[in-house]
Amino acid sequence: MNYVSLNHDVAVIKDVELGGDVSVHVDTVVFNTPMRPNSDEVSKILRLSKDQEGFLMELTRSSAQWTR
Repeated sequence: MNYVSLNHDVAVIKDVELGGDVSVHVDTVVFNTPMRPNSDEVSKILRLSKDQEGFLMELTRSSAQWTR
């Protein structure tokens, strides 16, 4: 089943929650393939936490613990 179709400058997206189509005027469409996180080594080196799916969490000023 196709969830997105392109017709010139209009993207038609099937919204499964609304049960209908949503049309959006676009000038550029970028499709991205999903990635599987493999961040164990990076998170240890940079001392960053990971979320439940294994992706690195962003570092915020309040969560930063700077050491010298």
